[in-house]
Amino acid sequence: MAKFVLCTSTLAQGVNLPIRYLVISGTSQGMEKIRTKDFQNLVGRAGRAGMHTEGTIIFSDPKLFDEREKDKHKQRWTDATDLLNPSNSEATESSLLKVLSSFTNN
Repeated sequence: MAKFVLCTSTLAQGVNLPIRYLVISGTSQGMEKIRTKDFQNLVGRAGRAGMHTEGTIIFSDPKLFDEREKDKHKQRWTDATDLLNPSNSEATESSLLKVLSSFTNN
């Protein structure tokens, strides 16, 4: 069993690996801010049932917290904390549900 995996968010979202610690180096995915639902998917990888009873999410940039009150870092702090709030997730749709809804009797 692997003890350490270093990867991009793309791999982390697509591979079903039980992990204890998730280290977040930034809140961007490519050149864009990561979407809340994608971030929630990442943090859901930490602390998988049957392997670890809980997981830990670590933001690796100490300036994110230490300098959160400074003007140039306030938006980064807000962006990061907003990602932790599941109610900020974007709406999702199911293509399969759309297909099946045409068979529903009204």
